[in-house]
Order: sequence, then C-alpha cells, then structure tokens
Amino acid sequence: VTDKNKMDAINQNLLQLMEQDKVYRDVELSLNKLANKLGTKAYVLSNVINRYHGTSFTEFINSYRLAEAERILESVRGRTFSID
Repeated sequence: VTDKNKMDAINQNLLQLMEQDKVYRDVELSLNKLANKLGTKAYVLSNVINRYHGTSFTEFINSYRLAEAERILESVRGRTFSID
C-alpha cells in the first residue's frame, strides 16, 4: 500500500465517520480521538484533512456542525412556537 493509497483510505473512512456516523456531534471530539477511531496517528489525520479538504481539523469539524445547524434551522423555518 502506497502512502497515497493509505491517505485515500483514511480520507474515505473519515468521510464515512462524518457523514454516516456523525462523529462531529461528539462535543469531546479531538484530533487524537478521531485519529484513534480511524486507526491512525493524529499528525497523519491532520495531514489528510489539510491535503484533501484544504482546512484544519477544527474548521473541518465545525463545517459539519454548522451544516447540521443550518439543516435544523431550515427544518423549523416558518413554524410557529408558543409557550402554553
């Protein structure tokens, strides 16, 4: 397995964890914790995120969190809430 193939595999597994398992919902998620879930080292994961997504770990995670917040807000748009 070449380094490129390894990085491709890590990125694919990362995307699966983000999109299917929604690990970004974990308020205690850290670079080390996510790297452990992926079976790699933190510096390797950081390199993958930087190379494939052009951003830092924090910005990458927050982009998923913001997208989910936007979906939630959009789903309640136009609804009327009352306090009974």
